[in-house]
Amino acid sequence: MLDQLMMIQEFQKNEEKGKESIKIKLVGNAEYTHKCVYRQYANLYAIPMIQLEVGEVFRTMLLTPKMLEILNLTEEEVFRIAFENIRKDVELCNILDELTSMHPSNILAEEFTEPVNGDMYVLSNSQKCCGAACILLPEVQAKLFQIFKDGFYILPSSIHELIILNLGSEVFKEIRLSEIEVLNMVKKVNTDSDVIRSEDILSNSVYQIIDRKLTIIAS
Repeated sequence: MLDQLMMIQEFQKNEEKGKESIKIKLVGNAEYTHKCVYRQYANLYAIPMIQLEVGEVFRTMLLTPKMLEILNLTEEEVFRIAFENIRKDVELCNILDELTSMHPSNILAEEFTEPVNGDMYVLSNSQKCCGAACILLPEVQAKLFQIFKDGFYILPSSIHELIILNLGSEVFKEIRLSEIEVLNMVKKVNTDSDVIRSEDILSNSVYQIIDRKLTIIAS
């Protein structure tokens, strides 16, 4: 409660800066919906949050209807602001670059006339913090279709990042994983506490964008 009070005070001290701190946290745990403002996408929930540095500590606060009332924001306003903010920082990088380079190339900034050959790509933000929400941006979805001309699967690596599996890669065409086999890969990772913390698990599903909507294809 004290943390929340401090964050509200910090927000109200500089409202412009405060609004810039509003982002989206994408979660799969429906318990968040009991208290927080949210919008549902497939079996996931987009929750607006404030990320502010209070003192020397970086803090996060998920927004409830009561918090919106205190901050004098409507639900429509807070989602509009949050999506405007997250679209300022979106990255899509080849997973091999992520693992081997200090400064992986963000291919969202590139134009593509030929299919890309990489197998897997990481979609997130530069901070790798609650970056899974980037998939909800229509312009990101459109860019993914431009890049991955043979299609793609969306794997919920964590609440912080998604893995985009390129269906047109030579490796994928060779091994021809079924949707269920890809789903089993997701589930295996989610059960390994050495790989992911339980609070960072997004879901046990595989997704595609169908008719401009995030859609479950295996669960």
